[in-house]
Amino acid sequence: MLMLQTGRYLLGVFKNVVSGKTNQPEGVQYAAKYKETCKAQASGDPVSLENMEKGFDCVAANLIVEAGKEFMEHAKKGASEEAATEKVSLKRFQAAKAHCQGYLFKRFKEACSKAPTTLKPILTDLCQLYGVHVIYENAGPFLQYGFYKPQHMAAFQGKINELLSKIRPQVIPLTDAFNFTDYVINSPLG
Repeated sequence: MLMLQTGRYLLGVFKNVVSGKTNQPEGVQYAAKYKETCKAQASGDPVSLENMEKGFDCVAANLIVEAGKEFMEHAKKGASEEAATEKVSLKRFQAAKAHCQGYLFKRFKEACSKAPTTLKPILTDLCQLYGVHVIYENAGPFLQYGFYKPQHMAAFQGKINELLSKIRPQVIPLTDAFNFTDYVINSPLG
């Protein structure tokens, strides 16, 4: 339900952008420049934090545009706003999912940049692991919209394994950082 509500909000963002309102809230500013975002492609290291952020923006912008255009087609055919919104439920859901994943990644990346220097390396590795994992698991739209190429996915799989090996020695301290009791954790990590 929340994803569909987020998708409804993103449709509103699309309508604002189409009507010329480019001043959007920070979390959806990428949608205001969707013409450039949609044509973006990874350059350099495909698994860099910057490339992954651009990739999330590209995919979310494309999905918002698709949902918005389909909504407008239904509205032109005479569907009420509510009916047209319902007819694009799947696209709204897909756009919301991509938007939320990208938003989480960006906030994580931002938090890493503000972290104490002793924590930056491990938090950056965790952020990169999150991004690489989400993109690899949802490769379809990233490939469909041309941000990544099929050969990039092999780099993603290799990077997942590399990051897991790198993070493994830090799992117990990271788990202990939450300060949960062993009873609550109920795991060998406790």
